[in-house]
Amino acid sequence: MKMSRYAAQSQGRKRAIARLRSIRQRVSEWRQHARRAASLAVIAAGIAATPSSAMAQMGQAAMAPAGGIVNGAVQRFQDLSENGPGYTYYGINAADRGLGYRGSYFTVGGFIPMLEDDLGGFWAADLRGHLSNYGGFFSNVGAVRKQFLGGTLLGVGVYWDYDGDQNQYSTVTIPYTTTSFAGGESYNQVGVSGEWLTDFGNLRSNGYIPVGSTAQLTGPFVDNVMLCQNGINAALGGADLEVGAYIPGLADWAGMVSVGGYAYGNTRYSFPNGTAAVPWFGGVYTRLDLTLIKNWDFSLQYNNDSYFDSTGFARLTYRMGGSRRRNVPDQMEQPMMRNEHIVRAYQAPIVATNPDNGGAAWRVFHVDNTAVSGGNGTAASPFTSLAQAEAAATSAYDIVYVHAGTSTTANPYLTPVAGYEFQAANQYLVGQGSTLAIPTVTCGDKQFFAGNSSIYPVISNPIGPAVVMSQPGSTVSHFQITGSPLGISDGGGVALPGTATASDIVIVGTNGALQRGVEIANSTGTFNLDKMQFTGLSADGIVVSAANGDVNITNSKLTETLGTAVRVSGAGANVSVATTSIVGTEGTAVRAGGAGSAIVLTSSTIADTIGGDAVVASGASSTVNATSVAILRTDGSGLVASGVGSSMKATKTLVTTTGSSGALVSGAGATVSLVTSKIASAGTHGALVTGAGAGFFMTGASSISEATIDGVRAIGADQTVLVEDSLIERSNANGVTVASGAGSTTTQVTLLRSTINQSGGIGVDALGVNGATEVVQIFGTRIGTSGVGVSAFNSNVDIGRDTTVRGGLASSITNSDSYGVFAEGNSRVRVTETTISGADVGIAAINEVVGTNTQLTASNNRITSTGFGIEIEADNDQGPPVQQTFVTALLASNRISTSGLSGISLTTLNPNDDTEPPAGVISISNASNEVELGSINFGTAVLNTPADPDQVDWNSAAPLPPPTRPVPSAP
Repeated sequence: MKMSRYAAQSQGRKRAIARLRSIRQRVSEWRQHARRAASLAVIAAGIAATPSSAMAQMGQAAMAPAGGIVNGAVQRFQDLSENGPGYTYYGINAADRGLGYRGSYFTVGGFIPMLEDDLGGFWAADLRGHLSNYGGFFSNVGAVRKQFLGGTLLGVGVYWDYDGDQNQYSTVTIPYTTTSFAGGESYNQVGVSGEWLTDFGNLRSNGYIPVGSTAQLTGPFVDNVMLCQNGINAALGGADLEVGAYIPGLADWAGMVSVGGYAYGNTRYSFPNGTAAVPWFGGVYTRLDLTLIKNWDFSLQYNNDSYFDSTGFARLTYRMGGSRRRNVPDQMEQPMMRNEHIVRAYQAPIVATNPDNGGAAWRVFHVDNTAVSGGNGTAASPFTSLAQAEAAATSAYDIVYVHAGTSTTANPYLTPVAGYEFQAANQYLVGQGSTLAIPTVTCGDKQFFAGNSSIYPVISNPIGPAVVMSQPGSTVSHFQITGSPLGISDGGGVALPGTATASDIVIVGTNGALQRGVEIANSTGTFNLDKMQFTGLSADGIVVSAANGDVNITNSKLTETLGTAVRVSGAGANVSVATTSIVGTEGTAVRAGGAGSAIVLTSSTIADTIGGDAVVASGASSTVNATSVAILRTDGSGLVASGVGSSMKATKTLVTTTGSSGALVSGAGATVSLVTSKIASAGTHGALVTGAGAGFFMTGASSISEATIDGVRAIGADQTVLVEDSLIERSNANGVTVASGAGSTTTQVTLLRSTINQSGGIGVDALGVNGATEVVQIFGTRIGTSGVGVSAFNSNVDIGRDTTVRGGLASSITNSDSYGVFAEGNSRVRVTETTISGADVGIAAINEVVGTNTQLTASNNRITSTGFGIEIEADNDQGPPVQQTFVTALLASNRISTSGLSGISLTTLNPNDDTEPPAGVISISNASNEVELGSINFGTAVLNTPADPDQVDWNSAAPLPPPTRPVPSAP
């Protein structure tokens, strides 16, 4: 029959009371044993002082009764050992890899009740001694207080742990050095433990606090080598917490499963780079506890964490007097569950070897100007000057490591007169705090010099270059160069296919004359400049004057350069600039000046350029490609292609707030292309094209906004302008102005699927674009302006649908006043399938230029106007000469809606003297327009009066269409 829960709890309390009485009895007996032992000691001392005759008499007396004092004491001790409380236990802990230790160990322990306090708590001594299979001794001494709370038991303990198990690992001599590293050390710690034990399960927690010296570290530098793996001997502090539950199926063995977690680390000690000896880490564990038979307990535990990986142990314990795990009262005399070994970390040192040098150890020479003079360059005895290190580092792959010392205050490291120069290929000059990674065989690419990266060793050469990088494979990292005419030079040059690298270098000007940052003058190999910082240089920042030089600039910053920040003057030189900021340049920020030179700008910022242009391609056939670049606040122009045949392409680039043009194309045959880019708030024109044969291209949803004058202005001969899928808005003057220069024959401006919006003047103004093949094409484009939508003077203009696809987008023109389309002089204008609205006059061909013929074709348009839908006028009311003014128009199938005078107006104005020849001739063909409001009237001054036949020539002459040119492709 099962007992009720109340009955079970009642029975448990009765057992607890009985157990409590038993423990109290044992404490009383232990005190009696102690008093008897003291009495025996007094008697023994008296016997030792008694004469021999008296001894004999006492012996005879003692022989008489069988239960004398001594025999009674011996008998009592036997009873305690066999039937008493069993203070002593023995255990074996088998583990190949436990939590922070290796191998198994044997334990002798005792949990000895001492006294009961006034609050009902029992105090006991928890004493444990251990011997590992490596011959090391360690121990735990604790004071434990336990007290019943209802049917549960609460325990608290404080421990002193000693671990002298030093022999788990062997002492080693570090290769390539004479230095030894011990296999182990002795440690001490304070522990605090707590537990709450119930009939259903347990809750336990332990804290571990190492005291005294708790770590011995070696690395990362020993003698002249680096350690791929630092040497570590360290005691770890930490804590654990577990919850256990009895398993019903294992009730016969008091089976319990516990799960828990732990965290350990040693941050009291750290390596020179600031890394903790053992950073904190966490892990989890589970344990099974069983009482096999009366005296035998068994535990099996598995741990896993990121530092030790998988560990565990199997523990078998024999307890005199029986197990103390079967119920809550029994556990009053149960030792607390905790780590008996101090958790320790051990890591053997491993020397870093070079995979590129046959696996030989890296050789490091140390420089520290605070060291004692006469050093040999080892970690323990550094050189004190760069000259000493330069003389010693004569082999390939040698590393010179410069400590900050006092160089950051008033004592910078002075280089030799000619600068610090590498003596062999693939050498390194590294400053303290560098994050440079060195390749190794064992641990891959590893940072050995990292630490406080804000502190830079300072070097200087007031006469010449601070550092000369003329050897292939040269590397310089993490220095500040101050007060040198030239920070870094390539000396005699690095030839192909060699490379050289400078990273994390600060170069500071001190207002001296001609202070430059880096100059590559003689190299055809590649220079990689990463994380460079240039400040206050009185001349150029980075100069690449070597023919076919090759330089990559990344993650850098050039501030307040008084010359050109990045100047590429070598013919055929190539420079890449990525994730770099160029701020406050007093001159030109970036210039590709060498013939055929090339600059690639990526993800960079150019800001506050004073007195010059931001990005310039001035060399013949030079190129600049900018992607994801921000050009902000420039006194001159943002993008300039001034060299003959130069080109500039800006992708996803912003140019804003320029003192002059956003883009300037002034070189003959030069081009500037905007792809998904923006020009805003230009001081003059958004884009200005002046070079003969030059080109400007806007594609990929690019935009020009808020230009002080025109959005785009092209003035010159044989130019090409393409505005495709782009926007020009809020220009103070015209959206686009095209003025073909003298001798021009091939000028072409094409607006394709674009928008010109809110221009203060004319949307598109074409002037003199009337060569045999010259044309302004407006296809699939929307124009909205407060003035004239499209104006043609002596120009060929074609307005209509997008011709690149069948049934392409139609064009539209929206005005708040004035003309939608205006043509004059020797112009050929075609307007087809276009919507024109909001204008006083939709389309006007008004010619007042004597001897010219304005030719207009307008068909299939939708026109909504407040005045005339279409106005045709030939005006020569200025008196003789005989020469006439012509307007030739073909108006067909236009749909006109007007709230004004007439749908179509045709007018000629003659001289005042009617005897003079007719002043104008108007030719209308195929006039089959649908007029919704108004009528077609032929007349002179009075529109409703029929025209005089000698003033209007009705014939079948047709206008010539403008030239047709294919849409240009952006370069």
